[in-house]
Amino acid sequence: MYAGNPGSAEEHVTYVRKRFALDDVAKLDKAVLFGTEQTGRKMLSTLRGCGVQVAAFADNDCTKWGSSIDGLSVIPPNVIDPRQPVIIASKYVREINAQLKDMGACRIIPHFVLTVLFPETFHNILHEGAVGKILDHEHEIDTVYELLADETSKDIFYQLLKFRFSLLPDDLPKVATEQYFPGDFWRLDAHERYVDVGAYDGDTLAQFLRHSGGVFDRYFALEPDVINYGKLVANIPGAYRERVTPLRAGAGACQGKSAFAGYGREDSLIVAEGTEFIDIVALDELCKGERVTTIKMDVEGYESEVLTGADGIIRSYKPKLAVCVYHRPQDLWELPLQVVGQNRGYKLYLRHHVQEIYDTVLYAV
Repeated sequence: MYAGNPGSAEEHVTYVRKRFALDDVAKLDKAVLFGTEQTGRKMLSTLRGCGVQVAAFADNDCTKWGSSIDGLSVIPPNVIDPRQPVIIASKYVREINAQLKDMGACRIIPHFVLTVLFPETFHNILHEGAVGKILDHEHEIDTVYELLADETSKDIFYQLLKFRFSLLPDDLPKVATEQYFPGDFWRLDAHERYVDVGAYDGDTLAQFLRHSGGVFDRYFALEPDVINYGKLVANIPGAYRERVTPLRAGAGACQGKSAFAGYGREDSLIVAEGTEFIDIVALDELCKGERVTTIKMDVEGYESEVLTGADGIIRSYKPKLAVCVYHRPQDLWELPLQVVGQNRGYKLYLRHHVQEIYDTVLYAV
């Protein structure tokens, strides 16, 4: 599976420098940042901190053209000089990469390339150290590949690993299926007792109600971010309030408190340097006596702890599991191995849901 790949993380960095002709951040002077949302703004701040002068933002949203964001003008993509470096700072990296190629752009640099080349400056836990971790865990990776239940899952797994080495957007897996409701192998029970860990603003709940037709027994929705939690509660339809139980808490390996960084966005997370504290519950305690049928978890890298705290449920009831496996590079193989270690009766599937490295989900049934 790894024929032709670099033999070390250092060799990989050398390869990436040559492929993208980038050995110094200063070579990004006068670059265009394609993408004006959170990633683009963060990249702008970091580049300015390095003394790099960014020429402009570009965006496909025509309502932003001619405006200024963080003191930088927003231009239409079609006025980009093909000789300018263009940094893709958007989750639509595959689509934008193809667009720029069609325009004749010569220097296209996806934002994650900067993390690989300059990790201390462009910190991003989703990408840092990925190749070194893959090379150090080939046996575990091969084991997970063989555990996957269908060819689609194996293809996605392979493509994700290939992308880690090439960093080419075209090597990302193709997007397919609705997140958390992925296809024929995933069927809702007429008596669903669904646990949504990382419920955000109720987006998964809305999907669940549509797919279930409102036929279910109970829905637990855990969301620790105070702003997101308020939206979640407001988004519970009145007809289902008696069966949907919102809880402002995170899930983990055991009961307690944890430092938390709440942003009122999807990326709020449990982190040591967080400025607030939240309640943590173990699902085995929260759902004691409940015959849980499904657990979905999207908790920004805390999935292993959630699985640990649900060990009794997983061993006793074998609920369907939808587990995000993209928040850290090693999640792709460590979390599947943890799941089968808790219950060997599972079949494992992978599906990928966006054009970036984000939103790869492990489904265990």
